[in-house]
Amino acid sequence: MVQFYFLSIIFNVLAGLIFLYGKKLTQESGASAEISLENSETSESENALENSSEVKNNFLGQLTGLDNITFRLVCGILCLFVGVLKFISVYSGDVAVVGDLFPALTLLVAGFSLLIEYYIVTLDGEDSIPLGVKDFFIEYRKLFGTLCLASGVLHFILPQVMFL
Repeated sequence: MVQFYFLSIIFNVLAGLIFLYGKKLTQESGASAEISLENSETSESENALENSSEVKNNFLGQLTGLDNITFRLVCGILCLFVGVLKFISVYSGDVAVVGDLFPALTLLVAGFSLLIEYYIVTLDGEDSIPLGVKDFFIEYRKLFGTLCLASGVLHFILPQVMFL
């Protein structure tokens, strides 16, 4: 379906940008989680003013919304939703949709990673998540970002490729 093809590309690229250029929110203390929930725009603008030389040098420095925890929650839920629907469409019997397998898997992993990060930051659930799960979904975020971005771009450029 063309709509899920479009959503797959958009959310793969968006998740890749979040993982590559967004802050790692799990390194912050529990008290700053409240700040990131309530005053995310204020703290981001103050950080932007303090680090104005870094923002000017960073190509995506103007996208401060990538660090908003609510935006990441919504993006994680939508990544999971689109990933599940794409994964279901892979097994619909049509040979041309086998190319949707890799983008669907990257969407599922990105969605789980964003939701686990939200759970850790907002509910201080760092102790309740097993160490292996946290290491896999949080510590390898740069790798996931690269895979999501590559999946989105390749899926856009080569839509009919059999085993993308």
